[in-house]
Order: sequence, then C-alpha cells, then structure tokens
Amino acid sequence: MVKRITEILIKNIVPNLPEEHKKWINVFNEVQSRIDTLFEALVSWYSGSVFLMHIDYQKLDKSRELMPLRLKTHIFEGYLYIELWNLLDPKGESSITKFVNYWTGDINKGGKEFADIFQGEISIDDLQEHFKVFKKWIKDNKEEINHFRYMRNKNFSHIDHSFEYENKVSFEYMIETISFISDYLSKLILIMKMINIRIVKGEPVGTQQYLIKYLDIDILRFRFRQELEGLLNYYRISGKGRKIFLLNCYDSIDETLKRVKHTTI
Repeated sequence: MVKRITEILIKNIVPNLPEEHKKWINVFNEVQSRIDTLFEALVSWYSGSVFLMHIDYQKLDKSRELMPLRLKTHIFEGYLYIELWNLLDPKGESSITKFVNYWTGDINKGGKEFADIFQGEISIDDLQEHFKVFKKWIKDNKEEINHFRYMRNKNFSHIDHSFEYENKVSFEYMIETISFISDYLSKLILIMKMINIRIVKGEPVGTQQYLIKYLDIDILRFRFRQELEGLLNYYRISGKGRKIFLLNCYDSIDETLKRVKHTTI
C-alpha cells in the first residue's frame, strides 16, 4: 500500500525522477509507516497482556468470552517480533538497518548522492553522528535483536517439532526498542530538514519537521491506560470491582515504565 501510494505521488509530482531516487524515497516512507503501525501493535499487545494477567489473578472471569482477546494478544506478540526483525534485518529491502548501512559510505564522503535524492538542508556532520548512534545501539543490543530474528523465524515456520517457546524479551525491552526506533527516525527527519510525505491510514499527508515529537513515556502511559479502559468497557466490567481492577492495572503499567530505559537521542 505505502509503496503504491508513494509511486503515484512521485509520478504526479516529479515524473522524471530516476529509479534509484524513487527506491530510497519509498524505503524511507515505508519505514515510517511501519513504525507507526508497530507503536499501535505495542499498545494493543501490552495493554491486553496486563488486562488478561489481572483477570487471571483475580479470577474475575474464566469463560470463553475472553478467548478472542487471548488469541488477539498472541497474534500481536507474533506480529511485533516479525515486524521488529523486518525493520532491523541488515538484508531487508526496506529496513532502517539497511538504510543506515547503505548510506554510511556516501555520508562519510560528504553525502552528495544522499543530498541529491532527499534534497533537504542536510547537516552531514549531524547525520554522520546519528548513523553512529544507530550502529552502536545495534552492537549493544545484539543478543536481543538476534532473539527478534529467532522468534520471527518461528512465527513463519509451519511445523517445527523441536521448537520450544522461550520468550526472553521482557515488556520493558519491547517498549524500549520501539521507543528507540521511533525516536531515532524522528530525529533523523529533523537532521535531514526535509518536508516529508507520510502515509497515514492509506493517504499521503505532508509533515513539517517541527511537528514531530519524541515518544514520551507519558504518552505511552496515557495510551496504555486508554486501551485498558476500552477493554473494561468492551467486556462490561463494572461495579465496585472495576475501580480496584483498573488501579491494579495502572500500578502494573507504572511498574513496567519505571524500569524502561528511555534514552534521549
């Protein structure tokens, strides 16, 4: 969808753009769109997990009514592993890792080709340092990223009798990773100083760099709480127990976010 819309836009705006330019502009747009989707998947997965954990602990409901949510949460977990590895795969056609690795050589030589494609007021020195940040993060988190790949491969395999599900990635690390990638890309756009085209709900929108903000922990807290309240309403949990249940869920969210290492890029 993103690729098709980007190609239509480019054809209408700059019809004579070389194929190589089209390719990298499309990659950049696709990475952004996928990170937005990844954030929403994180909210649904984590909030659903907290909701189910407290339902099970307090034995409020053991009926089959919650089975769709359990399946949905499991699907979201698999999606997160798949999409995170796709975004971090060095060989991925539209991954942030390939984008950084590919352009590092050109940036180290002055970034002429990069500037020719993205046509912004690019600070090459800042861009060079920013690429180093990503490469250091990849190196420091190699073990966890390899686990993303392992779980991605297992989610794609149809039959594997030797597979043992070992989820070594915590809630905290999943939140940290998605926050880092989101913030990294936001800062990258600021460094490039470009008026950017993003695809939102299947439609292109212009985004000025000044409107882009970092993924604040308070935003995450609000979204998790909002999602939990939606689940309580959907499953018609009311009465005196509702407030206690909700406060217990909030405590779990706060405890998780306390342990999240969120580094400003």
